[in-house]
Amino acid sequence: MIHLRAYEEAARLVAGKTVLDVGCNVGYGIQVLSSTASCVAGIDVSPQAIKAAQERLGSAADIRLYNGVQCSFANSSFDVVTSFQVIEHVSDYHAYFSEIIRLLRPGGMVLFTTPNACLRLDPGMKPWNEFHVREFTGSELQELLLKWFGTVEVRGLLGKEEVYQIERNRVERAKIAARSQPARPRPSFKGFVKRVFPWTVQIRNMLRTYVKGEEETSKLARSQIERFSTRDLFYKTDHLEDALDLMALCRKT
Repeated sequence: MIHLRAYEEAARLVAGKTVLDVGCNVGYGIQVLSSTASCVAGIDVSPQAIKAAQERLGSAADIRLYNGVQCSFANSSFDVVTSFQVIEHVSDYHAYFSEIIRLLRPGGMVLFTTPNACLRLDPGMKPWNEFHVREFTGSELQELLLKWFGTVEVRGLLGKEEVYQIERNRVERAKIAARSQPARPRPSFKGFVKRVFPWTVQIRNMLRTYVKGEEETSKLARSQIERFSTRDLFYKTDHLEDALDLMALCRKT
C-alpha cells in the first residue's frame, strides 16, 4: 500500500509528460503512471523482471534491459524519471545519478522514494535489511540529492492514526529484533552485485510479491490491509522524522 501510494502521487505530478521508471521491476508502477502520463517506459537490470513486465503490460510497452551503467535510450529523452525504493540499494551514486541526469530533458523532474531511517534505525545502526546499502533520514537524503540536482524537496508519507501505527509498530519490531542480532558480514558476491548492478539486490524480494500481480504491502496481514486504502496515506513536508517513507522531488538545472 505504501508503494502504491507513491505511484499514485507520482501519477498526479506527471500528467501529460513522458516518464521513465528506473528500476521498474515487473511494471506495476508503469501501469499506475500510464493513467496520466503521455508515455511511460521502464528499465531494469533483471531479465526476469523485464520478462514479467512485458507479460503484464504487453508488447507495446517500451521496457528495456539495463546493464547497470547506461541504457539504450537517447540523451534528454524524458520529462520525468521515477526511481522508487532503489536508492537505498545503490553504492555507486555517480553511475546512478549520471545516467538519470543524461536521460532527463532540461528542467526535468526526478522522483525518488526510500524508507525513512529515523523510524527504522537506531543512531549508528546499519540497515537490518541485508539488501540495503544505506538508509536515509530526510535531511541526509536532501543533502545527497543537492549534490546532483538544482532543487530538492523532501516529503514524508504519513497516515491516519490506525494504519500509521500498524506500520510503525511493524518497523519497530523489526528494529528491536535487529538489535539482538550479531553483525553479519556481507558475502563478497553480494558486495560485487551491489557495486556493479545496484538494482539487482532489489529484484529477488520484490519479484516474489509482484510477479503474481500483487502489490508489495510492507508485510501487513491481509485482514489488516483490507480495512485501509491508499486514501488513508498522505504526504507532508514537515515532521519528516515521523514519516513511514520519504519522497524526494528534484529538478535538473
